[in-house]
Amino acid sequence: MASISIHDLDRHLSERLQERAQKHGRTLEAEIIDILQKALVAEESSQNLVEAIAQHFQEFDEFEIPLLPREKIRDVFLA
Repeated sequence: MASISIHDLDRHLSERLQERAQKHGRTLEAEIIDILQKALVAEESSQNLVEAIAQHFQEFDEFEIPLLPREKIRDVFLA
């Protein structure tokens, strides 16, 4: 497993990370790993809401989200 050193970490950021780790009952290292994993997963799954719903329900046969007709966006006039 790789090791990472972070130099010149802002004291306030370090304190916030430590508080967050304590809140979740983890070590500082475990909390940082959790934050990094969540950030990378979120980056990998940058799909829109429709795609996320479709993926969630794809185990059901013939599930399809219907496209609903939309009205044209109305012009807004500010006085």
